[in-house]
Amino acid sequence: MDFISGRPRVMKSWVQSFAAAIPSGFGAISDASPVLIDVPNRKDATVQISGRSANTHDTECAAELCPLTRWRIGGVTAGAADTDVPAIPTFGLASSGQGMIDLVSVSFSDLTQTRTVSAGTLSLYYWDETTSPSMSALALGLTDSSTSLHLSSAGAASIGDVMQIDSEILLIQDVSGDGTEYTVIRGSHSSSAAAHAEGTEIYHLTRNVAIVPFARDFFGSRASGSYSHSIYLPQARVAAAELFVTNTRGNSDVRRINFTSFTDQGLRTLSGGQISIQVTGFLAIQNEAAPPVLLDATHAVRDIYAVVGSAPSGGSISLQLMIDDTEKCQMTIADGGTTSNLVNGFGLPPLPAGSRLTLNLLAVPQAAGSLPGSDLTVIVRL
Repeated sequence: MDFISGRPRVMKSWVQSFAAAIPSGFGAISDASPVLIDVPNRKDATVQISGRSANTHDTECAAELCPLTRWRIGGVTAGAADTDVPAIPTFGLASSGQGMIDLVSVSFSDLTQTRTVSAGTLSLYYWDETTSPSMSALALGLTDSSTSLHLSSAGAASIGDVMQIDSEILLIQDVSGDGTEYTVIRGSHSSSAAAHAEGTEIYHLTRNVAIVPFARDFFGSRASGSYSHSIYLPQARVAAAELFVTNTRGNSDVRRINFTSFTDQGLRTLSGGQISIQVTGFLAIQNEAAPPVLLDATHAVRDIYAVVGSAPSGGSISLQLMIDDTEKCQMTIADGGTTSNLVNGFGLPPLPAGSRLTLNLLAVPQAAGSLPGSDLTVIVRL
């Protein structure tokens, strides 16, 4: 290593063989990547490659600190291995709502050049739901063809970042006006360019990159039909994704897809679990109708709803859920009903760690001959 700049000046590669017929010794030297090493094409022989860096005085790093790689020689003849990069893959994502997102259905229209595919690079573009709602919005309306947009406040985006407005994905090409003006590519990741009204929220998406492994000759095998690779990414809303695969010849083209046509304009991973608040017996107008729930961690909310054991008669039940002194949402159980409206948690502020979750009963039927309903349960799904 160059102890002044911290960068390797020279990379030396040593080759050690586990087959007696292949000699050990100095393999190659280079000051740039990649380093090419010639070894005999002998089937089932294994070579061990150690990459060692050296500074300008030719002082090498200790062998214990250098990367060590083993490679098994396939011994294939010309034409039996891949001769070009793979075709562009297709893929899908699935979320169980337990903080996990799964890469599934990785396939190719043509299996040519896929024998030696060893890895896939998956990029997920997501919004962290613990930071909802977004503080960025359009200062001016946007037509379906405009490539310049104005923000109500300065954003923190850089060139090449990805953003979401409604169901459209946009790629940022330039940032100006101290962060309040973007030049963008419209309809990225197979989304559709559309007009957006002034004040529409802008979501600056974060990129998560995962490398997924594949065994040799995996594609076309029985196992490939049920392939799934799980990534832990809790409390995120994935709006778009990219995938390319790599074989011995290089990288495929990139497949880009979006999930903004879903109800929540993306795939929500959430964290799993639920909070239940119960009030037993007949209901009455009351603040803090049940003991408060103290939150030990910050959670994004999937949805909120309420049920009663016996329905109200002669009027409806009105409920208010509070986070400390701030209203989270209101629900209504209609006359004769047992279930309230469903409050979608998408876009709502998260439940912050250390806060108190309380329930107020704002209204119940009180007229003569009416029934207020009984045995209330409010469910907050996370």
